Amino acid sequence: MTLFFIGEIISTDLVERTDKTTGLINQYLVANVAARLITKDGKPKLYGEDIQLPIEFKDIVERNVGKYIVIPYQYISTKDKSFLFVDDKYQPVFLDHNPLVETKHTNGKKVA
Repeated sequence: MTLFFIGEIISTDLVERTDKTTGLINQYLVANVAARLITKDGKPKLYGEDIQLPIEFKDIVERNVGKYIVIPYQYISTKDKSFLFVDDKYQPVFLDHNPLVETKHTNGKKVA
């Protein structure tokens, strides 16, 4: 099953990990993404995730800091465990606004 995490890109970092068996150093991009939501009771909630992405996304994610990202996740459930990981079959989508928040139109202009 494919799920999507939607949030605002707050910052990015490069992370290096050494493969214990080969000794090769692998680089990854870690994007700190925040999701601002409102509960049924009208209370604001803030969720944050550090999401590991392939290094190939470095330039495009860094150019979009402050914008919203839609990241596809693959959810796999076995009889013993459930796994959730970024689905690299799909590209993340970048948006100027939060697609989960209704935007209002005033005189032909969008207003959040």
